[in-house]
Amino acid sequence: MIDTIYYEEEIIDHPRVMALLQRFPNATPIPCENYKEVFNPSGQNFRLQKKNPSLILAKKKGKLVLPIPETYGVGGKKNFYFSHMLNCLYDCRYCFLQGMYPSAHYVLFVNFEDFLEELKSKTVETPTLPTWFFSGYDCDSLALDQISGFVDSFLPFFQENKSAFLELRTKSVNINSLAQHPPIENVITAFSFTPTEISTGEDIHSISLGSFRMPTSFFKKIEKLHPDEKLFAGRMESRSGTHGYRQEIEQDRRKTCLDLLNSHIDNSKVFVCENTSA
Repeated sequence: MIDTIYYEEEIIDHPRVMALLQRFPNATPIPCENYKEVFNPSGQNFRLQKKNPSLILAKKKGKLVLPIPETYGVGGKKNFYFSHMLNCLYDCRYCFLQGMYPSAHYVLFVNFEDFLEELKSKTVETPTLPTWFFSGYDCDSLALDQISGFVDSFLPFFQENKSAFLELRTKSVNINSLAQHPPIENVITAFSFTPTEISTGEDIHSISLGSFRMPTSFFKKIEKLHPDEKLFAGRMESRSGTHGYRQEIEQDRRKTCLDLLNSHIDNSKVFVCENTSA
């Protein structure tokens, strides 16, 4: 699965790095000073790399936990997201990641302990208010969990901190690690495609609804990658640097979806992610 592993030289002694190098003994290890040397250069062929991505092991620096847009979320007042990985196992045509990143390689930030410290600091700032954390904006939360060990590393924090809530955004059925832990009320698994046994029950936590949109610069890159993709041939427009359907089409499709959802579930559980562009 992984033929090449790049790693930042300063983290060669990190236990997670050593474990992954041992797990893939046939992969070629290549040191680098900074993961951006491999990940960021322009002129890379995203489509070619997607056929056989490499794994890049790095240390995340700077701010690790960031606020999400005000119109996103599922009802909480304090909302943040964090990305322990960059890029995704899947290859969805509508995904903004292929327009956002020049490389299709997977980046795994191994310094989970630093992420957890920042999660803790955000939680204790206002201990009487629930703090929501969203994983899966820049990757899939579960698809590569057998490599990352993300679930086993982060769930204990939420088990101990009941005022902290975690939403795992995923398209994956790779829930083996989750199944090894007892259910935690403040950890919600958000499937893009909800399994039937869940979607026809009363235990749905929430539904997020948003229209197709992405920065215009991303869209133009993706158009070049997929010139024959019908999805991008629809009646779209750019508004304030964001590309999406024309307003009348967007509003009509949103209303249709909301009407269908409200016929099956209480509308208090439906949250619309508004497009913030004018």
